Order: sequence, then C-alpha cells, then structure tokens
Amino acid sequence: MNDEFAYPDRGPTVFIVTVTTLLIATLFVVARMVSRLAIVKQWTWDDYTIVLAWAVAIGSSIAVAFGTSKGLGRVDAKIKKEWIGALRRCEYAFSILYVSNITDNACEIPEWWWLPSSCCHRWRWL
Repeated sequence: MNDEFAYPDRGPTVFIVTVTTLLIATLFVVARMVSRLAIVKQWTWDDYTIVLAWAVAIGSSIAVAFGTSKGLGRVDAKIKKEWIGALRRCEYAFSILYVSNITDNACEIPEWWWLPSSCCHRWRWL
C-alpha cells in the first residue's frame, strides 16, 4: 500500500476551511459595523464585544493557518522534527485564543437578552 495514501495530509483542507470561515465572519462583522455607523449612527457596548471577538478570531485563524505550514493536519509521525516546536507554539496560541473567544461569546449572550429588556419591560419577565 502506498504510504502517502495511508496518512493523508489534511493541512490544506484545514487552511481552506479556516480562511473561508474567517472571510465569512469578516463579511458579517463589516456589514454590522457599516449598518451601525452609517445607518443607526450609534455604537453600543455589544459592538465593541463583537469587534473584540472578531479580533481574537483573526488571531486564532492566523495561529491555525501558520500551524498548517508547520505540520498541522498531518499525522505526528509525518511531521518534520524541526517543525515540532513551532507547531506546539501554534497549538498553544490557538488554545489560549479559543478559550478567550469562548469567554467573550459567553459574555455576549446576557447582553443580547439585556438589550431588548431595557426598552421593553415585558421581556424582563420571560
């Protein structure tokens, strides 16, 4: 059996999915910011948290994209020895940024509940 097919390199797939997801997220964040600044002409604190989550997502996407160039997506036995240190640093950076992004998203959930309840009192008792 050919050794190349026994251990496929999923790095290019991981890279494409990461970049595509980041581009879609960027499109939605930019659309929201344009609508908030151009149409509503008001920024609220939930806009700042969205931008913060987007910035952290950019950082984690960069860590994953760089990691794919250093063996992310390959079987450990097929990673070059000189790549292991850089790959582990990318994995560590991604895990830190992932946890901070999850925390930021968890903080936004009460914000989305609080905003409608601040203007419509019937929302507070649901």
